[in-house]
Amino acid sequence: MDEETQSTMAAVGPRLKGLRTHRSLSLTALAEATGISLSTLSRLESGQRRPTLELLLPLARELRVDIGQLIGAPQTGDPRLHLQPITRHGMTMLPLTRRAGSLQAQVDISFPTCLIR
Repeated sequence: MDEETQSTMAAVGPRLKGLRTHRSLSLTALAEATGISLSTLSRLESGQRRPTLELLLPLARELRVDIGQLIGAPQTGDPRLHLQPITRHGMTMLPLTRRAGSLQAQVDISFPTCLIR
């Protein structure tokens, strides 16, 4: 296992404990809600047990977080396009695509038609 993976795995326990305590849940309450034994949860939080998908899924569900929060996955950002209107020749257009290729789609805001170039 590489160093980055080891570091990610080691950080799950403190994140789990932080989320649990933030929600004022005891280890016992979380164990009962997830069906995971008290000793397994305790060992996960202390880093003595490796997290598995089988353990992380019910924990994420019960703590109402994305599994990425438990493992410290990087934020992906907003996937939506936030493009600015363009004014040319008296027309204001809103691009529907980025200028990546030769085909572009735009909407004329003043006259709602779609132009494909």
